[in-house]
Amino acid sequence: ARAERATLRAVIDSMLDPHALIRLIRDGSGQAVDVAFVDVNPVGCRWLVRSRDELVGTRLCDLNPGFGEPEVVASVALAIESGEAVVIDDLPLEVVPGAGIRYLDIRGVPIDDMMSVTVHDSTERHATAAALAESNRLYSVLAEHASDVVSLVRPDGVVEWISPSIRMMMGWTPADLIGTAITDLVHPEDLEQVQERHALLRQGLPQHFE
Repeated sequence: ARAERATLRAVIDSMLDPHALIRLIRDGSGQAVDVAFVDVNPVGCRWLVRSRDELVGTRLCDLNPGFGEPEVVASVALAIESGEAVVIDDLPLEVVPGAGIRYLDIRGVPIDDMMSVTVHDSTERHATAAALAESNRLYSVLAEHASDVVSLVRPDGVVEWISPSIRMMMGWTPADLIGTAITDLVHPEDLEQVQERHALLRQGLPQHFE
């Protein structure tokens, strides 16, 4: 048992993400009233800006009032009592008061009246996704209002998206062309040239042609 505990300790301490073992605190009637730390790995200690000795036995509400909210305690109690794992992604939370909101991916596994919790800080991923969404939004605005026709074509030559300006230039609506292969729209005399250019495009080589 000592060897297994030593192995488990080594695994948890070597994790790159914060990990903690927490337990429910119940009142005389058995009602869950709070949650306290049983153990925290070194990354978790640095993340919470506390030593392990300071954290073990500390109630979550004493660490951060937001952690001790009744709904948080109730959620932990429900997960432990149901025996179901907890999976939460992109949870906005101010871990250390005054340090700003972070976005967290949380995984919790019940163990008797305790829960093993691993936290991954997804703030950078969340910011990247938000920036990408904004970039896509701006691209869509520009493409949809451009007088030239802008299209997005899959590697197999099928139109995935095309700007509304196609109606003014060619008389088709975007719905008429989405899902259509470009080669189906090309005159047979021009087909060989288009296929050659498309092959070069698939190799990542920009093409400019009439």
